[in-house]
Amino acid sequence: MKFHHDIHTHTEISSCCSDRMATPENFIRAAAELGHTMFGFSNHLWDESVEGESNFYHKQTFAHILPEKERIFAADNCGMKILFGAEVEYCGKSDTLALRAENASVLDYVLIPHTHTHMEGFVIPMTDKLAEFRATFPNQLREAFPWMSEKKAQAIANTFKLPDTMPALDYSWEEYDEVVAEFMMKSFEQLLENPELEKLTHTIPVIIAHPFYPCGTIGRVEQEYNLIDKERMRQAFLKAAKMGIAFDVNVNTYRLIDDLEREPLVKVMRLAKECGVKFAFGTDAHRVDVLPTINKGDAIAEAVGITNDDIFELVK
Repeated sequence: MKFHHDIHTHTEISSCCSDRMATPENFIRAAAELGHTMFGFSNHLWDESVEGESNFYHKQTFAHILPEKERIFAADNCGMKILFGAEVEYCGKSDTLALRAENASVLDYVLIPHTHTHMEGFVIPMTDKLAEFRATFPNQLREAFPWMSEKKAQAIANTFKLPDTMPALDYSWEEYDEVVAEFMMKSFEQLLENPELEKLTHTIPVIIAHPFYPCGTIGRVEQEYNLIDKERMRQAFLKAAKMGIAFDVNVNTYRLIDDLEREPLVKVMRLAKECGVKFAFGTDAHRVDVLPTINKGDAIAEAVGITNDDIFELVK
């Protein structure tokens, strides 16, 4: 089947976007040239009424994104249906959903990731090994560079993620795979039980962003997928379907696009389809030139068995 929508995109106002050409107007024109009939903007958002934001989210508030909503709808829509959404963090570590339902009506939909595992100590709990490294490494730095301040040494130590420090620690990838796999499953289950999510599903359409894609260990998706109990996953997917929650088929997270029978995310989506979950497709584009990669969706849909009946009503 051919896809004519993209619901996962980031313009220049997202902190993770460094392309000044990633403007709403440029995205809309490029999407129209691809033949899209619907296009959604989903910049990062942390509702300022929710406590606990990280430095990354500190400025990405409603006050930050709402002016762009006016700009988006003032632009020529090139004959497309334009949606204004957001990607809102879910921190499994603290069971914090960064959007209150009472404030969500200004959005057309929300994308919620549960696997931003690169945000250690914020989304996913920090392992003891990483905490130990960050505590001891500043002293090693200052011994090597006596002129370095304690504050600077600690700041440098805090930039390291566990995968960066693996060679220096008595810690194996297999151990970390178990941590990530359990976290992804537990965070998804917790999210489904979160009271604010229940309210959100009655306010605006909810889509899980790149479900079960471990952003902190992208090279180990298969190993971590294999560690998850599939019956446990099935029960969670059945609940998500009952709640009317859709899944984001994030085409650029599928690394084995030429061998999709081996792709773990295809297996995730097949199980989701069996459980009645609906789907929407997205590129997670942070640049305009990424938009054509939506064409990967054709092969992914065929591998999963997605038909028009499986597409989320929002994007039909």
